[in-house]
Amino acid sequence: MAEAMPFEIARKIIELLGSTTFEELGFIWGVTDELQKLKGTVSTIQDVFQDSEESQYKEDGVRVRGWIMKLRGAIYDADDLLTDLSTQDLRRREMDGDEMAKKVGTFFSSSNQVAFRLKMAHKLKAMVERLKEIENDMKNLELVVCRPQATVVSGERGQTHSFVEEFFWGREEDENNIIGLLLNFDEGLNVSFISIVGIGGLGKTTLAQHVYNDEKVKAYFELKMWVSVSEVFSVKTVAEKIIECATRRKPDNLPYVFLENRVHQELDQKKFLLVLDDVWNVENGEWSNLKSLLMGGSMGSKVLITTRTRYVAKITSTVSPYFLKGLSVEKSWSLLKRIAFNNGEDSNPDHEDIGKKIVEKCQGVPLAIKMIGRVLYFKRTVDEWSDIENKELTNIDQEENNILPILKLSYDYLPVHLKCCFTYCSVFPKDYEIRRLALIQLWIAQGFI
Repeated sequence: MAEAMPFEIARKIIELLGSTTFEELGFIWGVTDELQKLKGTVSTIQDVFQDSEESQYKEDGVRVRGWIMKLRGAIYDADDLLTDLSTQDLRRREMDGDEMAKKVGTFFSSSNQVAFRLKMAHKLKAMVERLKEIENDMKNLELVVCRPQATVVSGERGQTHSFVEEFFWGREEDENNIIGLLLNFDEGLNVSFISIVGIGGLGKTTLAQHVYNDEKVKAYFELKMWVSVSEVFSVKTVAEKIIECATRRKPDNLPYVFLENRVHQELDQKKFLLVLDDVWNVENGEWSNLKSLLMGGSMGSKVLITTRTRYVAKITSTVSPYFLKGLSVEKSWSLLKRIAFNNGEDSNPDHEDIGKKIVEKCQGVPLAIKMIGRVLYFKRTVDEWSDIENKELTNIDQEENNILPILKLSYDYLPVHLKCCFTYCSVFPKDYEIRRLALIQLWIAQGFI
């Protein structure tokens, strides 16, 4: 992802150098030739940005990464140089329009303008030579022009919600099994705790959403609550979210003892369902405190936990955890076909043979299959599908949660200017609720769009 930002700066440089404003600047300051050479060199280098990013992860990646770092510094310096030129010209225009400044100012005397022209011409010439050297290195690395087509981005995981995702595939049996566990009446406990365990991308949250919104579940439980937990487990935070779900109002910043009393009031003698989604870490002491907080519900209440780790399931579950597995090859292919071919239309046997080999590498992980499907949506020929199959997609390991190679492929096929928008989102902390309009305005301020 290192090349995304300098690519966008390079694009801006090319646009500036092609504008009427900079044509006039070149003529006024006598640097037209230098600006044209700079534009040509930057344009040549820009065309290989995509290939440079892909190549940095290959066998000769160390050299390519070094080239990218060298290029990044040069592109930023070139941008600063053009900013200096336009700023100096703006000062000149302001001085020309101010009669008092004409009388007292000496900065823009004829000799100073000549000196600046010579200084700028020297700097531009040095910058062109610097970029020419980088261009020669580029040829030695055998980087090629690459302009991929667009696909859809998947970003970092944020806050989850209880609303049903529109697209749900191949989990009907799992859905019925979880609903059965929730509706099972356990006479021994007021509140039972059930964990859904599986690696990232298997669809634990989506499955929980469908169960949560099932009509039988709605009729069975008097109160339903959804809490997104993520990496930091805090009983106080969970208590605040429980109150917010139960009352539709966010509680004031109260001490824990007051929150505890309020939770007891809201859950008292009610048969409730609480979903704790995406629990990463939990200590025995913290979990014991939460369990005691929830015990005021009536018989048959349930807490459904989604987690990636068996350790969390072991601590939290009062019944055997439900281990979510990957989709079968047939279900995986059906999902891939539905996304890549507009609900499965226009596929042929050759596509199917390659597609099944691709989904085998996805190990039945729906998120990975969806990402590959969105890449393949823009690839219609069998040769293009074969090219995707032959990418170095590491098989997803059910133990190591390794779906990043698949997700990175969807990133690789984004246009570079969209990569800038995507990578910019990393400035926000995890679980931060990003406002769409505010994000668009930030992208505009950065010059990405």
